[in-house]
Amino acid sequence: MMSDDLVAPLSIYVSCDLCVRKHRSSLVGVSVSDLKRGSRNGCELCTLFCNCITTLKDNATSPEDFVFFTSASRLYFARINSESILNFTLRATPFGKDTNEDTFQFSNPQMTRDFVVWVDFPKSVEHVPQDVPTNLGLDHVMELARSWMGNCEMRHLLCATSNPPKLPRRVLILPPIEGESVRLIETFGVAASYVALSYCWGSPGKHLRTTSQSLHQHLAGISWDQFPRMFQDIIQLCRALGTNYLWIDSLCIIQDDPKDWESESAKMASVYANAQLTIAAAANANPHDSLFAGRWTTINRFSNADEHHVPTGSYTFQQDGKTLRVRPVLRLAHSRFFNVNNHLIGRSDFDAPLMTRAWAFQERLLAPRTLHFHAEELVWECREIVRCECGEFGRPAHERSASTNHEYPNTTITSMSYKLKERFTAACLDGITQQAAISLWLDLVENYTKLHLTNESDRLPALSGLASEFKGASLGNYFAGMWVGILPVGLNWQRVWHSDDDLQLKKEQKQPGAPSWSWASVYLGGSNCIQISTYAKRLGSYSPEFQILSCTGETIGTNPFGWMKNVELSIRARCVECFMTWNDSPGDRGWALRILHLSPHPSSVLETLNISLDHPNSVEAGKELVFLELGWGHGLVLQKVSQDSNYQRLGTAESRFLSEDNQSDWEKIWGKHLSVKRLVLI
Repeated sequence: MMSDDLVAPLSIYVSCDLCVRKHRSSLVGVSVSDLKRGSRNGCELCTLFCNCITTLKDNATSPEDFVFFTSASRLYFARINSESILNFTLRATPFGKDTNEDTFQFSNPQMTRDFVVWVDFPKSVEHVPQDVPTNLGLDHVMELARSWMGNCEMRHLLCATSNPPKLPRRVLILPPIEGESVRLIETFGVAASYVALSYCWGSPGKHLRTTSQSLHQHLAGISWDQFPRMFQDIIQLCRALGTNYLWIDSLCIIQDDPKDWESESAKMASVYANAQLTIAAAANANPHDSLFAGRWTTINRFSNADEHHVPTGSYTFQQDGKTLRVRPVLRLAHSRFFNVNNHLIGRSDFDAPLMTRAWAFQERLLAPRTLHFHAEELVWECREIVRCECGEFGRPAHERSASTNHEYPNTTITSMSYKLKERFTAACLDGITQQAAISLWLDLVENYTKLHLTNESDRLPALSGLASEFKGASLGNYFAGMWVGILPVGLNWQRVWHSDDDLQLKKEQKQPGAPSWSWASVYLGGSNCIQISTYAKRLGSYSPEFQILSCTGETIGTNPFGWMKNVELSIRARCVECFMTWNDSPGDRGWALRILHLSPHPSSVLETLNISLDHPNSVEAGKELVFLELGWGHGLVLQKVSQDSNYQRLGTAESRFLSEDNQSDWEKIWGKHLSVKRLVLI
């Protein structure tokens, strides 16, 4: 793209003072009648805007009733093969008959539309915007899927596989002729390529599942009309790809058999890691909706109101003897896949419900190739590249090979080298240092806990596939979400909740299969999540007196990366008995600041620490507690639960007033009271 100063664009299109106010930097308004007048006077840019407005108008808005705003900072041009691509923003606000066009209101963000206009090049021309048809059909999907997959299999060394893997224990075998029954089969270790599905279940019990009662029937055959619409679409897609085997969790795992479910769910890492392709139904909230639903974007990225939806497809018009295309700029999918800060997370699910689900987290990271069906467009994601259907990201001329560095192909998103998927892939394929493994695991936990689960009992099983990939990363033994080799860093987590959570109902809820010192012990419904303290990110800020003596526990069931019982962490660390009070009345919901201090009446703010409780309102004011130092200025808040030096974690405590420049204050005020003790955390 060119710079925003509009010098270059004026050499591409003839413009006038109506469409581009060259001497103003602020937003200016232009009525449609002005644009038409500029067009009649020979202004090419006015003509282009008029054509776009006329082409894109719909029944809900009449262009004659709007003032359009164009801003110098929102016009971008680029030359491709001696032609030009234009990105522009139109902001519209209605005005009535009694409203002077010169006294317009600033635009409502709901009526802001970003467009891209380009000459209708052949599809073989690279780096040019592509049409994203509103109505998605199997032929269009196959054209892209074959191209992307073929390119990946031929050119991507990181995605290459030598031999077909062993099939999962059960798969669906797809007959070549449409209409014949699909059968569930036991594979007995047979090796072959297969496709895996990642999707949202929707309401429990509302779609086809394999149970103890239906198992024999499904082994005999499942009729076509039994499958929900999405499954039918997936089967058609697999047939078109030439794939004979399909893995769908609800059909390939016996859902009412706890032993089978635990055993097979523990193998998720290999199921998705070995799949030739994973199809992710990102836009579907349940399997009853079609995978080939109409695509849309929104003129207000923060709203899912139907009136804000606009079709993704492009329109054509003729100008200066050329065929031009115009369509909305697509951003929703890009923010999901290319924004470093939220590419895997996000509470809003209107455009991609699947990407807010916790089970899908490991499915996406483990899969070598995924074809995402987003509400806006198709997205291809493999170990070497991310491509989008609209053509903005994933340029084939810049694809990586084994001899290049680990940067994503598009120079505008070089920060993507820090993506979790890329970091995780590099760790699995190339190995990883202990410090890098610690950082990666903490980031995975933070991102994972922001995602939703229907059943909180799945919190650890849904992460077990990723956890199993860290076995060789020198992190020690694994205990219910915690690697012993990460301690004490891993102990410095905090539970984050928000005012819209029903804390009164959930305040005492605790996961029974995890020790109190594990993040997995707290309820994470609503908007709860886990945040790793900033102190934890500084690996050098920990007390040299902290020592792990032993850690023991028993696995519940057969999954070594699932829930545990009787977990005891024996440590030696500096501790001191303290008191907790409120800084003022906590009120009904308990949002007042909790204070930990050495004496009932502290004389200085440096003698106090702020407390973050794991369970709100779980401690009464004035309660005598124990502060366990993890490092200068921060540590754990503990409560003794037996006479055998057994303690339970209540939360964390840290000082707001100490910095790296005055660590000596910590020793002068708190250090002199701390003494080394042996404790057992349960």
